[in-house]
Amino acid sequence: MRRFRKLKLEDLGKLHIPMNRAKYFVITADHNVSLNLLDSPHLKQAASPKHEQLELFSAVQSARVGEL
Repeated sequence: MRRFRKLKLEDLGKLHIPMNRAKYFVITADHNVSLNLLDSPHLKQAASPKHEQLELFSAVQSARVGEL
């Protein structure tokens, strides 16, 4: 198959590959999981850095007990 054209999802079915497990790890000519994420309405939220509250006294406490 691959000699003549790129693999598609239907070709993987002909090779008896369990698609319910393999579809997350395989990129074929007609299926790419990453491209579906680009059309997601939550793309901006997923790409932005997560806000984190920094601890003020955690360094003092760890220095007092000798932890790193």
